[in-house]
Amino acid sequence: MCFSTQAEMLGILLGLSPAKKKHQDKTHLRKRRKHTFSEKTELEQEIEITALTAKLARLKTSSEFKIEKSKQEALRESFTEHDAHMMGALMLADEERAKNIEQYKDDPEMLEKKELSLKAWLETQQL
Repeated sequence: MCFSTQAEMLGILLGLSPAKKKHQDKTHLRKRRKHTFSEKTELEQEIEITALTAKLARLKTSSEFKIEKSKQEALRESFTEHDAHMMGALMLADEERAKNIEQYKDDPEMLEKKELSLKAWLETQQL
């Protein structure tokens, strides 16, 4: 018996006829195509979901998506922002004042200049 390839010889030794081997190869290819198609479909779905998630994030930040607030809600938000700014500025001024007192305890002239600077800055903060 003459074999064209070593694979053919091995197939015959293992009890696989060329026809049976050909059938197994076709079955394997079908399974592989089906698996590849399934992976491709999953990846396409994942890409679509990612794109839609990004689009939703952009919409949420755009002005078209924002829900109008009532006048009371707008005032409350405005006050909260103002209060945070004012209290933050006053707290920072107190911290700087304490730091300046410690740093310039032996230099009253410089301490006075620092205090004037701090007061001028506070006046610009629209308190």
